[in-house]
Amino acid sequence: MECRNCDYYKAKNCKRQCMCLPDGMTCGDCINFDWCSKVYGVKPEYTSCDFEPIRFRTKAKEQEHG
Repeated sequence: MECRNCDYYKAKNCKRQCMCLPDGMTCGDCINFDWCSKVYGVKPEYTSCDFEPIRFRTKAKEQEHG
């Protein structure tokens, strides 16, 4: 979601709620983490995304071969 479309933003009560990651997720769970950590110094324990619109995408779980 873009901030300009957010109800919190329109009500002038924006605290970047829409940038929070899903419950139980951190930046370390995102497919963009490697790039963000190298370029912007993002830590794996962060729980919100600094990009607008949010770019968080969950990494696909690796399948076990056995």
